[in-house]
Amino acid sequence: MAEYSEDDFLSLLDVSEIDKRLSQLDFQRTHLPEAIALNEVNARARDLHVRSVELASELVELRDAVTKAEIDVEQVEARMAKDQALLDAGSISDSKQLLELQHELENLEKRKRELEDIELEALALVEECQHQLQDIQTQSVAADEELENAKSALEQSIHALDQEIQTLHTKRTANLDSLDENLRNLYVKIKTDRAIGAAKLNGSKCDSCHLELRGAELSDIKKLPVTELVRCPECSVILIRVERA
Repeated sequence: MAEYSEDDFLSLLDVSEIDKRLSQLDFQRTHLPEAIALNEVNARARDLHVRSVELASELVELRDAVTKAEIDVEQVEARMAKDQALLDAGSISDSKQLLELQHELENLEKRKRELEDIELEALALVEECQHQLQDIQTQSVAADEELENAKSALEQSIHALDQEIQTLHTKRTANLDSLDENLRNLYVKIKTDRAIGAAKLNGSKCDSCHLELRGAELSDIKKLPVTELVRCPECSVILIRVERA
């Protein structure tokens, strides 16, 4: 069986630990709480923007309704003024025409009150809509500020992770380059196939698959020099049996 130096195995263990840490960092990078917070703030800001647009459109319609009500009231008032002027002028002598004119004035007065109620209701709706829009706009400003802070927090977290990842990759490359070529290639192949390429043998347990080696298997392994390459019978990773000084 192949034998390597203790330093080779210790460097290999370092590479394996670095790879484990890199996997953790890769997972963290895609599951950052700052990213979740950013998505939540972004969704809220987007909803507030949509609501703001809806309220602005609704406000335009309500103001149009107020304008229409005002015009309707003015038209009724103009008609009432015209009829009242006819009455005041005394130019109508026919009693039936006078009654009809008075009846029309009464109906116009009733219609005017109805239109004024419509106008007041529309004005109240405009005021309520304006308050809602102002509130939404205030929330939007706060959400936009929170959004910028969330983006900054995410960028800082990603930057910190990327720095650690870059440092680990540099260290990993140096350790791999220091290994015997055959050992390096074997490690890379096992890691590609199984995600973990090497693990410590702690007592009788493999730190990769956590298999407890017993009986003849463990006895045979312990008889071998620590510099001889041994693989876990369960998960096939390279078992590191060398202890640090």
